[in-house]
Amino acid sequence: MSKAKFFISIFLLGLSIYTQAASSLSPFAPENGFYVANQPTNAFRGINIEIQNNTIFVSKFNVDSTWTSGSSSFQQGTATVQMVKTNPDNTTIPEGIDTYTIDNNGNLSINNIGIQRLNFKYGTDNLNSLIGIWSVASSSPPPNSFNNSGFIILSQEYNDPNTNTAMIMGGDINKSNIIGFAAAPSLSLGNNTYIGVSGSGNTSRFFIVKLYGLNHMVGFVSPEGAPIVFINADDFLSSASFFAATRMYDIGTNLSNELGFTTLVNNIFTSTPHSQLSVLMAQINALSSQIQAAIPNGQFSNLLSKLSNGNQ
Repeated sequence: MSKAKFFISIFLLGLSIYTQAASSLSPFAPENGFYVANQPTNAFRGINIEIQNNTIFVSKFNVDSTWTSGSSSFQQGTATVQMVKTNPDNTTIPEGIDTYTIDNNGNLSINNIGIQRLNFKYGTDNLNSLIGIWSVASSSPPPNSFNNSGFIILSQEYNDPNTNTAMIMGGDINKSNIIGFAAAPSLSLGNNTYIGVSGSGNTSRFFIVKLYGLNHMVGFVSPEGAPIVFINADDFLSSASFFAATRMYDIGTNLSNELGFTTLVNNIFTSTPHSQLSVLMAQINALSSQIQAAIPNGQFSNLLSKLSNGNQ
């Protein structure tokens, strides 16, 4: 067994044990960053959050323009934080207790007020949140679509002129497949859930992915050559591969050119006939219709439940 497969196996085993032992918890820790309330509130203006392993440190900007801070550990998805105010002489004054809770979808709340990391560029639950460079962190079993590279590139928006439907398009690092993602059908159960297709014909693959925060993605991808059809969740899961991906930053022109990041997307859009892009869009629209039809029968809830738990 290669080192990569060994570490992937250990990761997935740990993830499986974690989710089974604490199914109420998210597969991902809250992302570090600046949070705002997802509803009007006079309790605070914003919160800086830093997560290190199972410990949370917060600094809260209050409505009276003062800052308070505190730290605690998560226990069963809950952290009770004693907040303090620091005086100019570095002495501290207790300023109440805040309770932070994280659910199995990665949603964070403070004192029962939902908070979300501020997405200052694209907003929340938006297809454009997929734009960027993603690295596959783990998969089980390893899907051939990623081969040995482990990279997905999702970088430009494409609007099909026939349906006026938006799709985020890019390609894998192997420069062989176009990948297109579109927002999943309007589902009462799934924010930030997307469906997609890679390649065409015998190389087609079907993706379902869910974003956690701004920089984590988990999903399932069908095997190569599988019919692009959603029959039911159990049949899809029986042959699909689970994967987790993280967002990468553009870390320099030289490395980007070496990996093909800069030229790949341009090649896709200049060398791909419009008809092929339309076919990709049509496949995604067809999948959307199939999934919508499956919802009344509850066939889609099993899949999203497994996505939310982050394991197969």
